[in-house]
Amino acid sequence: MKAIEKILQSDALKFIEDEILSIDSFGYAEKDIYAMGHLLRARKKLLDSVFELNDETLSLLNDFNERLTLELRSAHQKTVDAFNKTCAQYKDCTIKVEGRVYMSNRLPTLYPAQYGRNDTVWKALLDGSFQPLYKDGVNSNPILISNYGHSEPKSVNSVLFMNDMDSELYLQETDPTYSGEPTNNWNEHLDQELTKDMHLVYAFHNLWEHVGGFSIVDLIFVRDFETSIDIHIGQKNHKCS
Repeated sequence: MKAIEKILQSDALKFIEDEILSIDSFGYAEKDIYAMGHLLRARKKLLDSVFELNDETLSLLNDFNERLTLELRSAHQKTVDAFNKTCAQYKDCTIKVEGRVYMSNRLPTLYPAQYGRNDTVWKALLDGSFQPLYKDGVNSNPILISNYGHSEPKSVNSVLFMNDMDSELYLQETDPTYSGEPTNNWNEHLDQELTKDMHLVYAFHNLWEHVGGFSIVDLIFVRDFETSIDIHIGQKNHKCS
């Protein structure tokens, strides 16, 4: 943790974050969006370069993963409940329900540096204009339940899910990096031995490896999340009501 605290106070990180703070986030000019993306990636690279797995950071990562997993399972159930309720109310309509999980827009309370600049940088990290791959939240796609293509939708039980919950958590695909076995631990680029039993979910991998600006230092301190549910109702026939 000392290495993390030291880099958070370093001149190199402050220089990058000063540049981030100088960008106008209200106009979202194309040049500013490009510059912000570049700066967020540079900041991530610097923070990740000093991150080490030890007893303390391993515990923080495990707690983040467990809290994220619980939130994703809760969001899945909320999406199911919203779908069932909407189907019961609009019996002859096409229904699509999307659930998305986002990290809280408040700077994590566990974050070692609690200054105004850190809060501003955190909000930039969560901004979908600067990080387009975060627009759908922690996963690359929303949790999706729909009765499109089903003539008599009555409940979620009559609907073919895109994936069951475990598949959504781990994207149970055959991955050559895992010797052809289904992936149930997204610990790529981490110490394989130390993290072999962690069952890191795909959402962690997506945030760290794909979104672009989130360093592992940012993620391990997050404990608060928010879920959004979007309901789309379409007319199947004139009885839709």
